[in-house]
Amino acid sequence: MAAGLMQHGIDAPKYLDGMFSFVLYDKTQDRIIAARDPIGVTSFYMGYNSKYPSAVYFASELKCLHPI
Repeated sequence: MAAGLMQHGIDAPKYLDGMFSFVLYDKTQDRIIAARDPIGVTSFYMGYNSKYPSAVYFASELKCLHPI
């Protein structure tokens, strides 16, 4: 995936085929890149916690975010 981002930039997921979900941290631009397949075969959840407002959590199953 990192090689795809180097070649295609933020449009890299357009060139992927199949089911996927991922989160990458781009240190050079200080940004998070998150994507999943267009059909949504792979679940992808994002959550927050009021105790740590600057934190963002990602999971492939909702039950993983429940304790947060």
